[in-house]
Amino acid sequence: MIERLEAQAASNADHVFAITDTVMNILIDQGVPEKKITIIPNAVDIDQFKPIECNRSLKGELNLSGKVIIGYIGSFTGYEGLDDLLEAVALLRAKLGDVFGLLLVGDGTAYDELVALSQHLKVQDIVRFTGRVNRTRVQDYYSLIDIAVYPRKGVPVCEIVSPLKPLEAMAMGKAIVASEVKALAEMIVHEKTGLLHVRNDVTSLTEHLERLVLDPQLRTQLGEEARRWV
Repeated sequence: MIERLEAQAASNADHVFAITDTVMNILIDQGVPEKKITIIPNAVDIDQFKPIECNRSLKGELNLSGKVIIGYIGSFTGYEGLDDLLEAVALLRAKLGDVFGLLLVGDGTAYDELVALSQHLKVQDIVRFTGRVNRTRVQDYYSLIDIAVYPRKGVPVCEIVSPLKPLEAMAMGKAIVASEVKALAEMIVHEKTGLLHVRNDVTSLTEHLERLVLDPQLRTQLGEEARRWV
């Protein structure tokens, strides 16, 4: 019913703005004429989100000094794929040892399950859950991250709706690893502005993370291109 009402509203409107190609194609399939649809993608303020020096004091408080930091800032929901990220981190830790840490900033319905999973996988010593943080400190937490990860699941909402958080990380010059779901693939060019892993595939995610943990030059290159793209 909601989808029909949305299609009716779009059909009755003089003009329609869509945030992704996928949203536009859905509207066209629902009978909205393509000629009255314009794509305006999500965006971020590049003056607010820009490369800054690592907050070494905060990094020390979190006991992450001297490590490459894999990080995620955002909502903790099932479709974000953070369980896959923890599985990948466990595999990576077994292979590389304690050369990296995982920073998870935020809260949501999956928070308790993810904490329990980190303990089950025996990676709780290299994972930091901060919970929700004040908006004024978000850039400080971004400054700690070397590799920002968005392993979204292959479900309709992730295929259709483009998230804002990857754009924030890209604007701050971070190397990105993201799922190949359509909405993310529209903003991340594989091997240029980030790396795209096979959706719902922990092995693919692990391989891309390993590559970036071991290659600081590639991290810098992808981060600079990501900033330029945004």
